[in-house]
Amino acid sequence: LAGAAAGAIIAGLALYVLARIPHRTAAEIVPHPHVTGVWTGLSYAYIVEHDQRVVLIDAGSAPAARALTEVLQRHGRQPSDVEAVLITHGHRDHWAGLSRFARAHVYVGEADHLLVRGDKLPRALLPRLHARLVANPPRHPAVHDVLPGSLLHVGGMQFEVIAVPGHTDGSLMYRYEDWLFSGDSLLLDGTEVNTAPWFLSDHVATNRHTLARLQGIAFAGLCDGHVGCAADGRLRYERWLAAQRR
Repeated sequence: LAGAAAGAIIAGLALYVLARIPHRTAAEIVPHPHVTGVWTGLSYAYIVEHDQRVVLIDAGSAPAARALTEVLQRHGRQPSDVEAVLITHGHRDHWAGLSRFARAHVYVGEADHLLVRGDKLPRALLPRLHARLVANPPRHPAVHDVLPGSLLHVGGMQFEVIAVPGHTDGSLMYRYEDWLFSGDSLLLDGTEVNTAPWFLSDHVATNRHTLARLQGIAFAGLCDGHVGCAADGRLRYERWLAAQRR
């Protein structure tokens, strides 16, 4: 009986977790003429192209980066053409493919630098378990800290860097034109947005608090790390913020 009860509890917890994990919308999405979102197995990575130059936002969950490489090749590009990879946060499902882009410069929030180097384990429950169970991907030779509030000029494009600690200590968002790439700090949720569940985040309350600073950021669309993109991301965010204040 005790074994059956334990099994039922474990099964119930598994169902709870599965129900709360965000689900992707498509294997490939094109929210903007210069942007392609690619599902990499556990997360989205985004290819941003302009005037024959390429930047990635995140590098995906697969060390071989096969899905990203296939889309790049369809676009007439190779992994060596990627000039920079902008990491939204240090959970491994967003940077495991970095070694496939060895010529690129990698940018990450200072507080997540050790996570991306593989020298530190995440605090959140499932990311920590994932990091313990899966071997470290190969290291990337050029990982740089990027300062929040800066305008990062890479690949002939400009990205605004926004600090949103909470999901991880070094979580960042990047704004390109009028699109905001939010990583896991703000996720699409049906017709609305929300923060990631507690078992995926370091500190949900801090995450919610720091999202208020997005009021001063000029964006319309939103692309996240697990569900996809929405052209009305700004409106969804404003509804969410109003609900938090009630």
